[in-house]
Amino acid sequence: MVKGKFLKVECPRCKKKYTIYNKPSMTVRCSKCNYIISRPSGGKARLRALVKKVLWR
Repeated sequence: MVKGKFLKVECPRCKKKYTIYNKPSMTVRCSKCNYIISRPSGGKARLRALVKKVLWR
């Protein structure tokens, strides 16, 4: 069973929307303003963006 989920998030600076995985292995940055949206933390991400929706399978 897959425990990870995809999240619809919004960059707090420029309001651009992204779909990211909640257990990333790399830092995720906004392509428009270069703001760090999430960082890996050995498991689930440390989010710095507003979560709009959790996408299930």
